[in-house]
Amino acid sequence: MVSGVSAIQFPPRPSRSSSAVAKPRDRDITEFIYGPENCVAPVAACRFLHQQQSLCNPLVICGPSGSGKSHFARGLAAAWKAANADGVLVELEADELGKQKRQVLDHLLYRRQADEARATMFVVENLEAIAAKSPLQNILRTILDEISLCSESCIVVTACKLPDAVSGLCSALRSRLSSGLVFSLAAPERATRSELLKQYASILGIELDDPAAEHLSAAETRSTGQLIERLIALKHGGYRQIDAALLADSAIASVRSRTLKVDRVASVVARYFSLKKADLTGRSRRRAVAHARCIAMYLARQMCDTTLNKIGRVFGNRDHTTVIHSCRNIEKQRKDQSIEKSLCDLQQILNEPP
Repeated sequence: MVSGVSAIQFPPRPSRSSSAVAKPRDRDITEFIYGPENCVAPVAACRFLHQQQSLCNPLVICGPSGSGKSHFARGLAAAWKAANADGVLVELEADELGKQKRQVLDHLLYRRQADEARATMFVVENLEAIAAKSPLQNILRTILDEISLCSESCIVVTACKLPDAVSGLCSALRSRLSSGLVFSLAAPERATRSELLKQYASILGIELDDPAAEHLSAAETRSTGQLIERLIALKHGGYRQIDAALLADSAIASVRSRTLKVDRVASVVARYFSLKKADLTGRSRRRAVAHARCIAMYLARQMCDTTLNKIGRVFGNRDHTTVIHSCRNIEKQRKDQSIEKSLCDLQQILNEPP
């Protein structure tokens, strides 16, 4: 790796015990690559896993989209599980707390009442998803209270902002989340992004040389996730060997500077599923409409040069966390051949001139 960029080696990730499944390409990466901008990461990992877990409980990891907070949290979970083979690992999105309430709380209460010493770790992602949702906040607060009584248990929470800066959280929950270790990850800088691109390119089966990786990481002002999606777009375009000279080619330039609009994605997806564009951009929650809307958000995230907030605004003024949740749902469903075919068909249509 280049000077100043290093990596934390985590064990391979176990299968998630909840219904939410990570992106397949995330599961293949067992390193957390960081630069000087995130030099606190190895310190936090060491303290949480080896030294002062009781003082780091809860551990709250904050950072903007693309900073790697979810990957870091999942890496900690993998390391914890490797050290606690008989322990229970529960990973879920914050807005899934309602669905998992009985399972989670029953497990915690039974274990404590039975004085069972079995260790438990929770990873709760996307704290903002339960802002202004009192019932879900109460569930998380109860989990935190129960864990505080169990020396063998711990919890990691991810959020875009510090707990005190997340609007809509009750003061009691903010207080509990701030009682452990709270630290922030910054968006990776150019050298770190270059190393990340090379790592993902290897997983995707793309040969990406150093000058090309540096060119992409310097030329793009997008998040790391969008850079990776750019690599995926190049792979879908039939490119397996990418160097700086190839990037200067007009065909590659057109892929890189794509001007596809979210509105067109909404129109194409609606037509593909025999719906109206207004169905996807409106408030309908009908199953067929909600599914098509999720696919449209997913494709817009992959193929459009825009932000999560702008995508959400097009699809009925929805919050950016809704877009993230929709994208993750589609990633989980890609193993379904019919959904994978729909995505491939739609990508082909959207890659054609309007």
